[in-house]
Amino acid sequence: MPYFKRTVIFIIAIVLILSSMSYYPVKTAFAISEIEKTAYEKIKDSITLYVGKKQALVKNIVVPVDNSVSSTRPFISGSRTFVPVRFVSEKLGAKVEWNGNTQTVLMKLGETSIKMKINKAEIVVNNKAIILDVAPMILNSRTYVPLRAISEAFNKHVFYDRSLIVISDSPVINKYYDTWLIDEIISWFKQGSFPWFHENIELSIQEIAKKERSVITVLGYDENKKVVSQGSGFAIAPGLYATCLHVVQACQSYKIFDNLGNEYPADGVIAYSEEFDLAILKAYRLTNIPALTLGSVANVLKGDAIVTISSPNGLINTVSQGIISNIYTENGIDIMQISAPIAPGSSGGAMFNKQGEVVGITATKLNNKALNFAIAADYLEPWLTEFKDKWPSEIPLVKPPIIVDPQATQLAAINEFKLDFKPTDLLVHPNKPLIYATDKVSKALYEINYETKKLTKITFSYVPESIIFAKEEVYVALLHHEHESWRDVQDQKGTIAIINATTFKIKDKLEIGLDPYDIAVDKHGNIYVSSGSGGSTYLRSYSRATKSLISSKMIQQKSNIEISPTANRIYCIDTSYYKHKIEYYSFLDNGVINYKSPFINDDYERDKNFKITPDGAFLFNGAGSIFYPSLSYAGDLGYKFNDIAFNLTNKQVYTSAYNGIIRVYDYTTFAFNQKLQINGEAERLFCKENKLYVLKSVDDSYYFSIYSIK
Repeated sequence: MPYFKRTVIFIIAIVLILSSMSYYPVKTAFAISEIEKTAYEKIKDSITLYVGKKQALVKNIVVPVDNSVSSTRPFISGSRTFVPVRFVSEKLGAKVEWNGNTQTVLMKLGETSIKMKINKAEIVVNNKAIILDVAPMILNSRTYVPLRAISEAFNKHVFYDRSLIVISDSPVINKYYDTWLIDEIISWFKQGSFPWFHENIELSIQEIAKKERSVITVLGYDENKKVVSQGSGFAIAPGLYATCLHVVQACQSYKIFDNLGNEYPADGVIAYSEEFDLAILKAYRLTNIPALTLGSVANVLKGDAIVTISSPNGLINTVSQGIISNIYTENGIDIMQISAPIAPGSSGGAMFNKQGEVVGITATKLNNKALNFAIAADYLEPWLTEFKDKWPSEIPLVKPPIIVDPQATQLAAINEFKLDFKPTDLLVHPNKPLIYATDKVSKALYEINYETKKLTKITFSYVPESIIFAKEEVYVALLHHEHESWRDVQDQKGTIAIINATTFKIKDKLEIGLDPYDIAVDKHGNIYVSSGSGGSTYLRSYSRATKSLISSKMIQQKSNIEISPTANRIYCIDTSYYKHKIEYYSFLDNGVINYKSPFINDDYERDKNFKITPDGAFLFNGAGSIFYPSLSYAGDLGYKFNDIAFNLTNKQVYTSAYNGIIRVYDYTTFAFNQKLQINGEAERLFCKENKLYVLKSVDDSYYFSIYSIK
């Protein structure tokens, strides 16, 4: 029995020893790994140095403090810590100049100008002198400044503890609460090993060339899907691509192609800078194209080797090598002159440093005959910061600025004023100097006198959308809820408000069992409404006098409708289905919707917008196709349009397109006459009294402009 007890005790002891050997080291390793990761997360976006060490941590990368003079490193003198001014300043993004005659250091960071003089205990920030307790000094041909000067000069937070220096925009580490983390970071410097951080390893040209997976070719198209621009670009985040503004500026749509030729439709431009000639495109959907890492012009020198990847003359992802021939600033923009060849189509390409970071964007627009240039990639960083935590679908599109077309006649407005809202729909009074516009945000209908600029509004309980003018009345469709394809007709509800155009007061209201999308009124006063919900839904007619439902016919949701001025026909075009089928219904004088036309225009291209001519002779579709009232084919303008206006007195047709272009055609022959251009995107066009009335957008603002067209 004693033997059995001793045996059991021995086995238990062995088990405890083995379990302690296997369990505790694993637990300790896990804890160490978590400390390493937490320490990395704390300082990964900062500049971290250690007194006496020649390595530094700069935004996720291990870099030498000085490539040329290995003895350059922070040091302590007279109880004060000194740091190399050029290294710290350039890593913060500042430009540094040394004046040997005056022994002065000049630094420029954005709007901040900084000056220091050797052996003078002061720093001048934007002409304001700040006294220091010790002066900058020179050691081994390198200029050093006291650590406090960095905080004063760049308005940065400087952490210091036990020779560890962390420079950041705001406090990232606490001396008392983060002791373990500080110990961990100090151990990295002492051991010369930096977990989680990337080593500053130089890549071969072949290794950099493999990054072509992230470089794209950009094609820009006009409204007829004709290629009008070709350039390059590269991924900076999932679904986001940097390129040059001039590549995408004069285009209505875009496509991107990867190195294998795979095609991805681009949704549009989400950011641009005319100053830097840069733009960001977002893809229509997320792609598997990996993002590249951005570097900084502050980390390259004249003579450094570089590699470019772009698509000159459409040759997809051509790899070239060269050096940085010069680095200079022009009009406040950092530009690098490079020896690598640049050709048309290279604009927007990636220029890599030896570490495989993108430090520049190649730009043919800057080229001067035999000289080639790249714009510093630093200018992409603010956009990357702004968009990094957003899904591409959450980022709104913007319209690039207008490019002056040398073949177009430039129009100057004879009357123009800015609207303080984004119009949902807009129309011009046929006889008076008035416009009417709905605003979904404020739930208002505005009446604006474009001669006196007097503005009057009516506010509704529901959201106003489409409007139409008929017999001195303005009809307004009011939405009780947003359009939804799943909402059946029995669950739909809306209101048509009728406004007296003379008094601009609500005259009447019609409650209907539809989500109103578009409205029309015939010469007898009957009201026609298309539904914006329900998929296969209804077109309905209502009596103006009795406010009762007259008849219903099946129609696709969100169909645009318009009544012929010369016949009892209501034309409909489906906007939700890609074929945009055009049909018409005949109706009786009492509003009963009757005969439906056969569908006979399937062989011709169609868009979702259309307009009937004032004389009822033709129907012009946004795809450029022209149809007779019977919907048989009549001709083609040759270009798509966003909106159209008619001046039958002068027999002219005006169409709006992208880039502020307005095309003029002969109404009799449909022949193209001339091209006009305005300084904004024409959203809506109206014509009366030999004047063109335009709702235009410029950036995020809207203007109503009047142009003489005699």
